[in-house]
Amino acid sequence: MNSLSMDVFCPKYSDSEAPIIIITKILSKNDSSKFEYISKEFVKLGFTKVKDLAAATLGKASSIKLSGDTLTLLRGAMETYNERLDSLLKSANLECEKGNFEVTQEICKKLLLHKPKDLNVLLLRAKSFFMCNNFEECIACLRTAINIKPNCPEVLSNFALVYMKKSDIDLAKKYLFEICAIRPYCVEAWTNYADYLFETNDLVTAELAYTRVLSINPKLYKDCPQNCTRMSRNLKLIVVIPVSSASAERSFSTMRRVKTYLRSTMKSSRLNNFTLLSIEREISGQFIDNPSAVIDEFAVMKKRRLEFLL
Repeated sequence: MNSLSMDVFCPKYSDSEAPIIIITKILSKNDSSKFEYISKEFVKLGFTKVKDLAAATLGKASSIKLSGDTLTLLRGAMETYNERLDSLLKSANLECEKGNFEVTQEICKKLLLHKPKDLNVLLLRAKSFFMCNNFEECIACLRTAINIKPNCPEVLSNFALVYMKKSDIDLAKKYLFEICAIRPYCVEAWTNYADYLFETNDLVTAELAYTRVLSINPKLYKDCPQNCTRMSRNLKLIVVIPVSSASAERSFSTMRRVKTYLRSTMKSSRLNNFTLLSIEREISGQFIDNPSAVIDEFAVMKKRRLEFLL
């Protein structure tokens, strides 16, 4: 904090657009004569909004003539003002939990008059619009938030959720990856990114993202196996799912070549075996060139010679 901000009376509310009458009411404590007197004092100094008082220097603020220590009384009024706003934010959160999203939006709108740069208020308002499927207003709130605090992971995460809901895959990926770029060693960020890549069938990039997760924490499987169930399942599926439809199309072409007119009575189990050998001919070709390895493995599987007891 520099010396300039230390000389400001109340930097926290130096952007509040609320009318100064709020502070006047707190100081006067329902006394009409005090209210009129304090109002005149604020007018003399040109204080019409809370931000005018908050951004004033300590010298200017202390020049107001009050019955008692001026700065102490003004600080007490600002503390009361702050407590009322905190209480209002709590009520907004409660209304949101109850599903009263329109009420939440109205309370947040009032709060933004007092605290236009409060991320908690902006994110709560964005959430209430999101729950009403009003994505444009939600995005507008998030844009305001990201301008106030660029590269905020929480805001970027909310952007990603909105675009997921809107089925805008590219933008959702963009914001998820931005979180990973900001937190390059965050397992949760990379896992969320990888899971969404898998869900949207971007299997190659998903595999790289999962690999990144394991490189960050190689002991993840050992230490937290319960957290790796989805990752383990997805990695197994990535191995077997074709990246494109070309592999599947080749499989159907192989089946047409294997099951010819002369093999029309072939049963499904035999057809599956022949088709697999044809599709994986690179591997099966090795066994044809060197059949002894397969024969030896087949021989040790179990005993096939009958033993007779005399």
